Amino acid sequence: MFKEVFEGQREYFRSGKTYDIEVRKSIIKVVRKKIIDQESRILEALKLDLNKSEQEAYITEILPVMNEIDYTLKHLSKWGRKKRLKGTLFSPFSSYYTIAEPKGQVLVVSPFNYPFQLTLIPLVSALAAGNTVILKVSEISSHTGRLLVELFGALFSEELVFCTDVDPSGFDDLFELPYNHVFFTGSTRIGREIYCLGARYLSSMTLELGGKSPAIVHRSANLKLAARKIVWGKFLNAGQTCIAPDYLLVDRSVRAEFLNLLIEEIKSQLNSALDNEAYGKIVSEKHFWRLVGLLEREKVFYGGGHDESTLKIEPTLVEDISHNSRLLSEEIFGPVLPVLYFDDDGDGDALGNKVLDVVGRNPEPLALYVFSEDRFFVDFVVNRVRAGGCCVNDVLVHLLSVDVPFGGRGSSGLGSYHGVHGFLAFSHVKSVCRTPGWFDLSMRYERGSLSKFVKLLKKFKGW
Repeated sequence: MFKEVFEGQREYFRSGKTYDIEVRKSIIKVVRKKIIDQESRILEALKLDLNKSEQEAYITEILPVMNEIDYTLKHLSKWGRKKRLKGTLFSPFSSYYTIAEPKGQVLVVSPFNYPFQLTLIPLVSALAAGNTVILKVSEISSHTGRLLVELFGALFSEELVFCTDVDPSGFDDLFELPYNHVFFTGSTRIGREIYCLGARYLSSMTLELGGKSPAIVHRSANLKLAARKIVWGKFLNAGQTCIAPDYLLVDRSVRAEFLNLLIEEIKSQLNSALDNEAYGKIVSEKHFWRLVGLLEREKVFYGGGHDESTLKIEPTLVEDISHNSRLLSEEIFGPVLPVLYFDDDGDGDALGNKVLDVVGRNPEPLALYVFSEDRFFVDFVVNRVRAGGCCVNDVLVHLLSVDVPFGGRGSSGLGSYHGVHGFLAFSHVKSVCRTPGWFDLSMRYERGSLSKFVKLLKKFKGW
């Protein structure tokens, strides 16, 4: 099935219908209108899949997509223009420029945790760049997936956008095609497999993966505000956020005070979480029991309760974790927050190296959070800890700006997107040199010793 769709999209792309910027804008405007018209159904699907409240679903799913669409429509003409570049003395009458051309047939694979946002934003970027798209939505967040298949099936011809929620048994057919670009959001394990499959055709890749994102809390931080932001960012969507703080690294001198502040914030923001209608659920029984299993033989400092009937797990804090614990080696992806500690003995460099030692036990995280008013400490962490992105005295908000590239490095991802960065991820920037037919430089044909022109150039440049 997918091969026939792919061949149809190839012919459609070769027709040149996607090259016109105004055509691309009209396509994106159709998507925008459909979102507005179907907003209530989108919110309902997200509620059924992840128990997202109307507020959370709108703020984390619909709003980012609408911002991305409006920003793209405003700037797309500029992105699609020629970019003039400086020439060279060897061809003084030539003009140099770049053009962003579509890559062609692309595959976008979206995850279950933000099934609307993480499907629509890369789709908008792919369409803005002039590509045809095969769109694989998550079969785990099934209500949202089925809705997207229905909406895109009615909105687009298969030659432009084909949307499927095929389960893993159909993956082989889907991934064994020579896409010009693959955009995948999901786990590092699956990302590696897709990278290997794409290597057969030398497909370019954007991989948005995960990792163990630390939140580092220094004693100089505004502890109350740090606790409030960390609790919000960690337990949003029941912890099923790729850039959620995966563990805390806290200055031991403020341990008792900060733990009490965390508990106060959990009670304030998520009171009676198991019965709280505004608190999210785990997406499936498989993921629910995986998370429950992570807590076995661990010292739960706060929380730990769970309800199989609703797939909810309380916001949970864990201390005294052994170095071989799965909590420290696996991405948690749920409402469980391990708390580790470091000692500040007053030596700035030594302190920074202690933090580096702990964070460096895992591959580069997708996000890094540091809470501190100590400028030296902040600068050391920001400049020395390798991560996809970073927030100082906040969490998650670096994802919100359409101007700011979002992406990982190493095991947490490859490439970035949002705004112009998403447009460029799905584009090939072609270099062009145009020379008048009458111009020729005889020097280029000379052999042997240096020409007078080259000797003058060396003297002028000081080479």
